Amino acid sequence: MKKIISLLLSATLLISLVGCGKESPDTNTKNNTNTTEAKAEGKAKDVSEEAKETDTNKKASVGMNSATDWKKMTLAFDGALYTIPFDYSKIEKEWTFNLADYGHDDGYVMNKGDKVSSTIDLKSTKYDAKIDAGFENTTDGAKDIKECQIWSMGMDITYADSYPEIELPAGITWGSTKDDIVAAYGEPDEEPYRAEDLGYWAYTYYQDYTHKLELTIYDDRGLVNFSYQIYN
Repeated sequence: MKKIISLLLSATLLISLVGCGKESPDTNTKNNTNTTEAKAEGKAKDVSEEAKETDTNKKASVGMNSATDWKKMTLAFDGALYTIPFDYSKIEKEWTFNLADYGHDDGYVMNKGDKVSSTIDLKSTKYDAKIDAGFENTTDGAKDIKECQIWSMGMDITYADSYPEIELPAGITWGSTKDDIVAAYGEPDEEPYRAEDLGYWAYTYYQDYTHKLELTIYDDRGLVNFSYQIYN
């Protein structure tokens, strides 16, 4: 009898141990669900953080230009702030030109006070829009054109698919309307030119014929072209 009881107890203990070592289907399902939810939550956080970072980068240049007077000749351009005139060396890593395109294979020397009009096209591998730049030698000696300053700078994005962000004084940027511009700078100093068939306005502001700002504003697209020029 004792032997039978002993065998029964051993069998019961074995069954208990087997039962403890195996999870029920419900427990397995719950664990898998929790793991999946945790991974999904982690991915959601990663996507959310990435979206925030992207949004921050998009807004990085917005508000850079604290000037409100266009005659300060400042602009936020492609994430950096510039005041015209400025050294070409500040942008030459990104915006380049080949003098051979202008018939000067061996460089081009500018003497003191020499000025090249806004006929130099600066190009970037990042964008298909180009900068229309004018160069001036403001030093006392002769300099290669690429060592000189930019006195005139403009860009037209009318037919461009990719272009850098800009911010002129008072928050004027690509897409700003005619009303935005008048509110920021007042009525233009020259009679506005209206191209009725093409649906755009050309505005020109100047001060004492030394500072000049030209803008092209389409009815449906807003600002698509600007040109800053400073004459000494």
